[in-house]
Amino acid sequence: MTTTDTSAKPYTTPSGIYINPSASTATTQQIDSPASSTQRTDPAKIKAFHESLPNFNATPLHTLPHLASSLRISTLLIKTESQRLGLPAFKILGASWGVYRALCAHFQLTPDPSIFPLWRLKNIIAQERMNGAPRVVLFAATDGNHGRAVARMAGILGLDEDAWDVSRGKPDSQGHGAVIYVPSGMYETTRQLIESEGAKVVTVLGDYDCAVSACWEASQALGREVPDSGTGKDAKVGIMVQDNAFEGYEIVPGWIVEGYTTLVSEVDEQFEEILQTATDGRGREITHIVTPIGVGSLGHAVVNWAKSAERKNKVRVITVEPETAACLHASLKAGENTTIETVDTIMSGMCCGTVSPISWPALRDGVDVSVTIDDWTCHEAVLDLQGLGIESGPCGAGCLAGLRKVLGDEEARRTVGIDGGSVVVVLSTEGRREYPVPERVG
Repeated sequence: MTTTDTSAKPYTTPSGIYINPSASTATTQQIDSPASSTQRTDPAKIKAFHESLPNFNATPLHTLPHLASSLRISTLLIKTESQRLGLPAFKILGASWGVYRALCAHFQLTPDPSIFPLWRLKNIIAQERMNGAPRVVLFAATDGNHGRAVARMAGILGLDEDAWDVSRGKPDSQGHGAVIYVPSGMYETTRQLIESEGAKVVTVLGDYDCAVSACWEASQALGREVPDSGTGKDAKVGIMVQDNAFEGYEIVPGWIVEGYTTLVSEVDEQFEEILQTATDGRGREITHIVTPIGVGSLGHAVVNWAKSAERKNKVRVITVEPETAACLHASLKAGENTTIETVDTIMSGMCCGTVSPISWPALRDGVDVSVTIDDWTCHEAVLDLQGLGIESGPCGAGCLAGLRKVLGDEEARRTVGIDGGSVVVVLSTEGRREYPVPERVG
């Protein structure tokens, strides 16, 4: 990623809006990371893989003309991920491609869905197991949706058949093909949803980062801790499929970033369809996109799409985080990737204390505006979207709340270039779910 002008002064307000002076002229060539491979795999190939998964359909891109009018912009579009491949969030896009690539690497297969489609990979896994190869158990840490998606993939690929209970060191009649580590603050309903996919859920005393560390240690220790782990019936190997990179673990998170390209590819295709039927004077190009940030993998994919050298018009990127877990916001202001302490939020999937290291360079140079919001403001956005017939959870509705915050600050609005001709895409990344109603602020 290159930046040609960094002379502008950053604009920040006490209310949690930070405008990044580096991003306005940034263009993505190829992120300088061994795992940031969104430029290495043809997005069409990834999309074809996703289309081969059970129950695939593109998620809708809705136009919200009345809300756009109230915000004084030309067009407001919301990409709703409330039903993606049978799950209520976008995470399956990254998890499925990450699992596919990781298993292809494990079995030394060419990672090409046209050569090794999913059904063939499943047959190879079963045959290898019959031949005495170690059983594969998938590991992931999660605040909810990513872990459930990894567990779903374990079921699709038959990894939950004749599996092993890694916590007790003996055969497991329930057949867990995925072991998911979660922070202690996870809602019980979320835990139950992960378990409903056939996964074993392990609660870690601590936050999301603690769960990631414990998950990595367990996945690496699996083969060592079980007797006769090299070959035979009890042999097994743990493969961690995580969207958060750390030193020594960078390749798989890059594949997960790749998986999210399907979402933004759909945005382009669906916007073109909208333009073909439009008869008014609305804007003809997407000018801004609003994305939530947890560890930053989705944001990484969004920046690569928005700032791609192939795009005729660069799209400005607005990121949204909980004010109690704003690791990217803190890092942008500090000028370096900074780990922070987090406090629980209704935006649980965004409650992360560290930006993924492989995503930091793209976000540092490609995010135009970073916004933080409180839980009550997010809750209000959830209710407003429900009133418009859009079922969104806090992690999705938070993007609308963040956009409103930017547009409510006239100086920020002018600085980021949002006006009456702007076309803004908001990513609603999860469907409606239970959460405790927060206390009203102000």
